[in-house]
Amino acid sequence: MDAFVDPTDCALANLLALPQCKARNRAELGRAGQKLRAPAESRDLDDAPAAYAVVDRQGRMIRMNATAAQLLGVEPGRLPSLFLGTRLAAENAHVLLDSVARVLSTGEEETVEVGLGRPPEPQRDLRLVIRREKRRQAQVPPTACRILFSESAEMAPARAADAVRQGFLQSVIDGIADPVLVIGTDHRVLFMNGAARAAAGEPAGPVAGRLCYRIACGRDTPCNHCLARAVLADGAVAKEIHRRPGANGQTRWIEAVGAPLRGPAGEVLGVIETFHDITEHVTLTERLKGRERELTRLATHDPLTGLPNRALFGDLLEQTLRLAEREQRHAALLFVDLDRFKSVNDSLGHAAGDQLLIQAARRMRAVVRTSDTVARLGGDEFAVVLRALEQADDAGMVARKLVEAFEQPFAVDGRMLSVTASIGIGLFPQDGTDVDALLRHADAAMYRAKSRGRDTFRYYTKRITEPSLDSVYPQGALADLLEGVRQ
Repeated sequence: MDAFVDPTDCALANLLALPQCKARNRAELGRAGQKLRAPAESRDLDDAPAAYAVVDRQGRMIRMNATAAQLLGVEPGRLPSLFLGTRLAAENAHVLLDSVARVLSTGEEETVEVGLGRPPEPQRDLRLVIRREKRRQAQVPPTACRILFSESAEMAPARAADAVRQGFLQSVIDGIADPVLVIGTDHRVLFMNGAARAAAGEPAGPVAGRLCYRIACGRDTPCNHCLARAVLADGAVAKEIHRRPGANGQTRWIEAVGAPLRGPAGEVLGVIETFHDITEHVTLTERLKGRERELTRLATHDPLTGLPNRALFGDLLEQTLRLAEREQRHAALLFVDLDRFKSVNDSLGHAAGDQLLIQAARRMRAVVRTSDTVARLGGDEFAVVLRALEQADDAGMVARKLVEAFEQPFAVDGRMLSVTASIGIGLFPQDGTDVDALLRHADAAMYRAKSRGRDTFRYYTKRITEPSLDSVYPQGALADLLEGVRQ
């Protein structure tokens, strides 16, 4: 074949003859097409030495050889009704369809020049020789055209520069440790760095034109939660966190970020996806949250018994009083003090005393409702908050159960210790409408119980206790209480 004439090699005096130079090149291309078409018509399309494809009237590619598949960036052997126009520059799609329509109508061969690729892909100039396919039956109208693809020789320097830029861009994204994927609006991969290849198990080789969901997920359709689809729909950055099994069986947390790839006019050309392993961050965050919860618990709970401490008790009692006020119901505060607990500490040591306190807390917690509160105020002092009581006398019934809970001895270090409890009862709203008043009155009632022999309970006022004394007080306790009231 004669060499093409490079217009850039023409002397300055001959630049006026540039159209003639291009005409000679087109003539050479036409003769090359004639030589290439002859064997292609007698052999299978894949055996042709040039890029060939067969398209229908709508520009849908029916067949193509391996050379055309490589040129167009289409996976060899897979041709799912791909339209040739989608691989060309946007402004050239209608040029192709118009030419195909004319060739099918007139039977005259046409040559058109188009651009291959859409931003951000580098555009390559192609010449398409379009020729109507021979009809197998004379009476059947022609329905397809055969196209010979060839690149314009004049664009060789520009293509070389594009290749350099493409290689530089690839080296830049390959230097990024996180997987990076650049996807077109048709979900086809434009760029993919080395980390993304490693994560997807993708071998070395060209990936441009392949579907992202086939590479990343091994699927034939887009994923249910497609990040690229969300970015293309909204034109904004989107994030997702995926939980994936790691190589060692441990869960890995991956943050996927998709950002729109925009053209010079702000149009969305595709999606840039990055993937970052945030497993260590998630693990550290969970540890910090756990530590924060533990610190909060230590600040609001007694470390020995696990019960609310004095600070949290005050808040819970305040909430209970406000709820009772709003619902027009009764509430009660029971102040509990263990009798002769100091003797246990002095004789058996603080470790034995701690064991006793833990068991006492469990017994009291087992007596009250889950909606009620048992708190440790300090030392051997406890408080029980009873909320939403139907009647004030219910507090006495709970106090009696608490006293009975201490009837059984406590097993501490192989010893059986008998420890009782004295309980004072303050009622809302009769004995106080705020935390301080109710706590002060319940404490005074507890000391009255201790002064009456311990192992019992007392209400704060005579007006509340008299209707229920016979039913809740031990035999003889009523006389003692009335005597104490008269004094």
